[in-house]
Amino acid sequence: MNALSRKKPACFVDQLTRDPYVYFAGKIPDDDWRLQMIPNLQNQSWDDGPLPQPGFNYVGPFTVKCSHGCRPGPNAHNNVTGCCSDPKQVLADVVTHCLGAVDHSDIVFCYIERLDCHGTIVELTRAHAQGIPIVIAFAPGVAEADSNEMWFPSMLATRVFFGVSRCQLPFLVDKSIKELAW
Repeated sequence: MNALSRKKPACFVDQLTRDPYVYFAGKIPDDDWRLQMIPNLQNQSWDDGPLPQPGFNYVGPFTVKCSHGCRPGPNAHNNVTGCCSDPKQVLADVVTHCLGAVDHSDIVFCYIERLDCHGTIVELTRAHAQGIPIVIAFAPGVAEADSNEMWFPSMLATRVFFGVSRCQLPFLVDKSIKELAW
């Protein structure tokens, strides 16, 4: 089942029969923070989602790799834009999949390690427009409560945390899901 074919529960009873859908927003670097939280994520694709995890279902993002040994392209959500595909189509697919997954999420959890996460800002705006709870965690040194260049997206968030290290993310994700789901 791909990210766009999932539907939100029709009623509250449906919500009680499944774990929440959680989208992990944030820039995708080579040493992606999601890899420590979602087992085998690097071998999954949009067609494999959602991925059941303890207490939630991971709905994205997923990367698209090429079997020819190509490297993921820059500014492409860590998706292949080189030898395997039409780069513009790959980028269009990234947008479609990511925004579709955000639309079908129950919570968006965002980890910001760099301020140049432009796609992330679009995802957060989309989640806010859909009334989806947003949690933003800033890595140490990226933003502080009294000095936050990401003040605009922070104003859209349900919860904002500063100085969060990667090792704190599993606890913070679990806590946020327990507080905000349903």
